[in-house]
Amino acid sequence: MRVGIKVFKNKIRSVLIGLVTVVSLSTVIDPIFALASETVGPLTNNSEEAKNGIVQVNSIYTDPAGAKHIVLGSTGFIIGNSESGEYVITLADTIAPSKEVRDDAFMSFGVEIDEEDPGNTEWDKINLSYQVVVEGDVTIGAQVVTMSRELGIAVLELEQPIFNRTPLTILSSEDLNSEKPYKLTESVCSLGFPKEVRYNSNVAMYDEDDVAILPGNITNIKTYHDIHVIEHDCVIGGNNKGGPLINDKGYVIGVNCGIKDGEYYCAVDSAELIKVLDALGIEYSRITTEEINAAQELEKAEDKIAEPEETEVVPVEPEKQSLPLWIWIVLIVLGTVVSALLITLIIVLAKAGDKKPDKEKKVKKEKKKDEIPDGAGRYGDQAERRKVVTFSPESTDTSILSGGNDGSTTVLGGATAGSSNTAYYGNLLRRKNGENHIIDKPHYTIGKDSLHVELCIKDNSAISRQHAVIEAKEGRMYITDLGSTNGTFLNGVRIAGGEPKEISYGDTITIADEEFSYRR
Repeated sequence: MRVGIKVFKNKIRSVLIGLVTVVSLSTVIDPIFALASETVGPLTNNSEEAKNGIVQVNSIYTDPAGAKHIVLGSTGFIIGNSESGEYVITLADTIAPSKEVRDDAFMSFGVEIDEEDPGNTEWDKINLSYQVVVEGDVTIGAQVVTMSRELGIAVLELEQPIFNRTPLTILSSEDLNSEKPYKLTESVCSLGFPKEVRYNSNVAMYDEDDVAILPGNITNIKTYHDIHVIEHDCVIGGNNKGGPLINDKGYVIGVNCGIKDGEYYCAVDSAELIKVLDALGIEYSRITTEEINAAQELEKAEDKIAEPEETEVVPVEPEKQSLPLWIWIVLIVLGTVVSALLITLIIVLAKAGDKKPDKEKKVKKEKKKDEIPDGAGRYGDQAERRKVVTFSPESTDTSILSGGNDGSTTVLGGATAGSSNTAYYGNLLRRKNGENHIIDKPHYTIGKDSLHVELCIKDNSAISRQHAVIEAKEGRMYITDLGSTNGTFLNGVRIAGGEPKEISYGDTITIADEEFSYRR
């Protein structure tokens, strides 16, 4: 009898575990399908899989006999889907070669020259066509949808989908002002082909098997002529211009346009590309950082559920008598009721759990915003002080430039609240490390040039040499951006260069991506 009850308990336990697992998996899988339905195509997992979306794009001259000649070729990548149409993003210079390149190419193709037209203006009227390499020497035609000389990219629509290729997914922030979906020093790759394709040097047809992967890292995030770009150290040349810059998942984060800034190369930020695609109503596969984080949390939950549970091995001794049938029936009914109650409880707890973290996170974030670390100076809830305070002249000490080579923030010619003959205009709390900097001059410059600023920030390459200045005027305090590259923000709003903005107690000042809290 005792053994029979143990066996039955094990059976009931197995049934309950199975039911709970099914319910849990359904709550995990449903959001995954919902996430997948928001994207147009399948997602890649790495750079190797992303190679399947890379194609060669050629500009073509067709002679009177119908023969086709390649003028220029470049790397491109496929977006879209087979239902609404596939498109290729590539280099603008390939789609619209310069007159010098066109004339030299036509000369090499033996295009007839009009001796009465020394400038070959008739050649300017020759229209080029465009093709995309599928496999080997098999190509399909493409039409130009739009082109941007400013961004250096062109968008082409394929005559038909390429069914053995996978359109790439674009990873982007919600807009250009949102947090970037990538970080400094993050590993990236550029995709392209072995050699540059030109009419006079290498007339070749490359396909997926020829795609080359060049690894590197992000070195800077900046604007270049008002265009958001990603600086990186992947080598870019004629062989991979127009191709994508991807992360370790194979998602497109930029387009390599061939611009070089010093020793580093620039890729146009994917957010610039999606502005164009959205304006044209083009369907494409896109994913945001928030969606990736949600998917990862779901995967962790699924893995946890799938882990095998350790079960206790109970030795079974032979018994002479088993339970009557009616007792088995009653126990099964009771087990079913208990299972239903457990499932309902799990669903209620899961729904309640989904809402709670967001509220806690919001409260924690608001609390942290005004938090001042120990030793950083505290002012409580005292009223805002508008007038400049001068300390009593008891000594002539001036603080010494400190920091050495430890990468910290350096205050040049700064003073403490107890220094003599020192005017007090407030203080800046650096939220990253709790450093407190007293504003002791009516003209207080912030930047990374230690010779020309009062507050020197050496450990952030995004900050300009002379980035911004805080000034006292008629008893009030103002901040002005000094034409910095990555901008100055007051309470999250970017201020125009050269335009003073009044600041008050508790305001958040962001120098590039470095946050300070102003207190006075």
